[in-house]
Amino acid sequence: MSSNTKKSNDEPRIIMLSGDIEEENLAEATRSLFTFALSNEKEPIHIIIDSFGGQAYNMLGFYDAIQAINAPVHTVCLSKAMSAGVLLFAAGK
Repeated sequence: MSSNTKKSNDEPRIIMLSGDIEEENLAEATRSLFTFALSNEKEPIHIIIDSFGGQAYNMLGFYDAIQAINAPVHTVCLSKAMSAGVLLFAAGK
């Protein structure tokens, strides 16, 4: 699974989750999520999901991180969100 983040002052804050949901990639995504939230808790964070799923226990840590921040989180499914990916998709607003 790859996790890419994008941030600048004029662009939306984006986390891309694609491929399998794995511990290494979700660790990077979680760091980005908290970094975005700490920099501005009113600006939305966008998570784009394209995943067949993966390990539930890894997904639950990222799900908890989404619920723990004050910044609004918007999730978008691009192509597929299966298994653990569905729960992450449902975590957004």
